Amino acid sequence: MVPDFLAPWFVAAVVSLVVGSLVLGCAADAAMITGLVCLTVLGLLTPAQAASGFANEGMLTVAILYVVVAGLRSTGAIARLTGGLFRPVGSERVALLRMCLPVAAVSGFLNNTPIVAVLIPVVSDWAKRSRIPVSRLLMPLSFATILGGTVTLIGTSTNLVVNGLLRDRLSGTAVPDGLRLLGFFELAWIGIPLACLGIVYLIVFAPLLLPVRTPVLEPEADPRRYTSRLRVIKDGPLANRSVEQAGLRRLPGLFLVEIERGGDMLPAPGPDTMLRGDDILVFAGVLETIREMLSMRGLVSADDAPRPATPGRSLVEAVVSTSFPGLGQSIRAFGFRGRYDAAVLAVARDGERVPGRIGDVVLQPGDTLLIESSPEFVERWRDSRDFFLVGRVDSDAALTHGKAWIAILILVGMVVFATLRSDMLSAAALAAGAMLLTRCVTPTQARASLDLSTLLVIAASLGISKAVESSGLGTSVGSAIVSFAQGNAIASLVAMYLATMLFTALVSNGAAAAIMFPLALGVATQLHADPMPYVLAILFAASADFATPIGYQTNLMVYGPGGYRFTDYVRFGMPLNALSCAVTSIGLSIVYHL
Repeated sequence: MVPDFLAPWFVAAVVSLVVGSLVLGCAADAAMITGLVCLTVLGLLTPAQAASGFANEGMLTVAILYVVVAGLRSTGAIARLTGGLFRPVGSERVALLRMCLPVAAVSGFLNNTPIVAVLIPVVSDWAKRSRIPVSRLLMPLSFATILGGTVTLIGTSTNLVVNGLLRDRLSGTAVPDGLRLLGFFELAWIGIPLACLGIVYLIVFAPLLLPVRTPVLEPEADPRRYTSRLRVIKDGPLANRSVEQAGLRRLPGLFLVEIERGGDMLPAPGPDTMLRGDDILVFAGVLETIREMLSMRGLVSADDAPRPATPGRSLVEAVVSTSFPGLGQSIRAFGFRGRYDAAVLAVARDGERVPGRIGDVVLQPGDTLLIESSPEFVERWRDSRDFFLVGRVDSDAALTHGKAWIAILILVGMVVFATLRSDMLSAAALAAGAMLLTRCVTPTQARASLDLSTLLVIAASLGISKAVESSGLGTSVGSAIVSFAQGNAIASLVAMYLATMLFTALVSNGAAAAIMFPLALGVATQLHADPMPYVLAILFAASADFATPIGYQTNLMVYGPGGYRFTDYVRFGMPLNALSCAVTSIGLSIVYHL
């Protein structure tokens, strides 16, 4: 339908619109699928090409690995692998060394997301016991998993996506000379130096560049500050008593912000302010003290939520994901209680209290919620795409499961099979089947573990990648990059890395790699060079993003629990981005003699 000479321009326009919609906050899966449909309707993709991403080996491998990781998580194998690390220490740098090295090693063989989800509460408690600011540990935790993921083929989904693209390209016609599949440990010759230097950076600079919001020994040091509204029970033990008499003064890590009374607001109430029945008390403070307040006689949740002490109910902490279906809606308008059979008691955002009524809070990605729910809430939603992190906060019980070592042995078998046979899809499929047969994971847990939003984004981006290649846009942009770099191979490599890094900050890692893949081949074609260093440049650039909380899922997971600001990621992550670019570019130029 579109003339051939206009095809690159139309593809560029569709890609630009997709990226623009993502920047404006549209759901990634919806934006990518819409872009894929537009390209198909315009005749720039055949139906077979548009659907090819859903059968791509990399995408299928990612989907199957979700089941493998669900087995490791449900059996407590991840906690078992890291359980002996978190003994109290007296030095921040010793704590960072003890945490970062093994976490990076484990993340080379497991998906980063469940590792961070399991370790956030563990590391937070460890920080308190060791008298270390939790903000000095959670961001390095996320960064260490990202660095470790660059070491092996299964370290990140991005690596698998790129390998799937290589397999598809090798099965076609006019295969570029030198193009080949990646081995299981082939990335290690750059990934290991990058991980080691990155961890040294984390250990040296985290205490210098990451902020401490409040003294670590005080209850107020917990950066997860919540806003909670409690109602004074009419004719209850607190009615007709002053704030001082009711014991609501000098609470550890908690202060009474205001009182709502009959539609009027009483800001900053003093110690002599008298409480009346049905007064709404608005508190801001840390999680532990709010839990104590919710159990105080004479107070109930102002939103008619059952008290946490009610049998069969529990307190849960959850971090809102980028795929949460209620983004942009208030908690009440979205119907949170009806959808999840749970009540939001408090909200934390950017380390500060969220003003207004809880029901009127409009949720955003990275918000940390204190939720009262049934005990089944954690199991039901822990692997859902709605939340990045779901865990109980009113119980210290750790996962205990007699099949943890079975799950670990299955993981080891998968790695050995993939290394010997160079067939990651078959290795993952066998491991997932073994997890199900040994009941390390149930079919229900396996289905719940699939992140459909991420899989749709990957599949759609693979289809868009084909349009970028077949339309000639990849060759045109590659020619422009080479011209800008004045034909220099190393300068072109760095330009590809920086372009992919920027793209990754705007869209998902897998989508950035898929869209940049044909551009990398275009650069290699223009230079008449081996395409592998340019393919590997986009792989590492898409796999290692540190400068924004939205650039990588684990960065967003620690955003709320760590009490970070956006600028913290820029200040601490940008130098690590530069280090990653330098290590990758130098390593590739040496190995491939650029």
